[in-house]
Amino acid sequence: NIEFAEIEAAQLPSALKDYDYAVINSNYAIDAGLNPVKDSLGIEGSASAYVNIIAVKEGNKNEPKIKALVAATESKKVVDYINENYDGAVVPVVENPTDGFDSSIDYDALKGETITIAASPTPHAEILAIVKDILAEKDITLKITEFTDYVQPNLVVNNGELDANYFQHVPYLDDFNSENGTALVSVAGIHVEPIGLYGGKQSSLDALK
Repeated sequence: NIEFAEIEAAQLPSALKDYDYAVINSNYAIDAGLNPVKDSLGIEGSASAYVNIIAVKEGNKNEPKIKALVAATESKKVVDYINENYDGAVVPVVENPTDGFDSSIDYDALKGETITIAASPTPHAEILAIVKDILAEKDITLKITEFTDYVQPNLVVNNGELDANYFQHVPYLDDFNSENGTALVSVAGIHVEPIGLYGGKQSSLDALK
């Protein structure tokens, strides 16, 4: 006797008061002032298929500036930042963190370059602020453009307006490519945002038993 209501993901925290429970992605929970670890009644484990990725247009993944972006995002500084700032609500999945740099890249040739990336505000743009500082050490500028929807970030990368994006997981990207005729690929998996079950009218899971 469970009834499900489909609601736009960003609206779930505000709709929580009207329902017994809501299943909310950590990024939207954090934006709403919820702590996914402390406030949820249950949270998925970190072994998820829905790893948040950096995506680029197919054919661009081996460009030196994209490889520099990946190395910086897969750095120990980023892993440490995630662990220290999100209290388990965001979980890094980088297995072998780098020092922030790729030894195969001629960074002198990239001096003065600008890398453009689309991102959702929390936690992606926040994480990219650390990446920006790392790239600045090599005189590379990272320009971060924030989006609050899940469509435009892929379109602006596909049409070449921006170099990359950081907001989605591979299952969503695959569906998007199939439905929109885009040609985007993943170049790195960075973190998981565990989905939590939150109580609205209910304060425990007893009603589900």
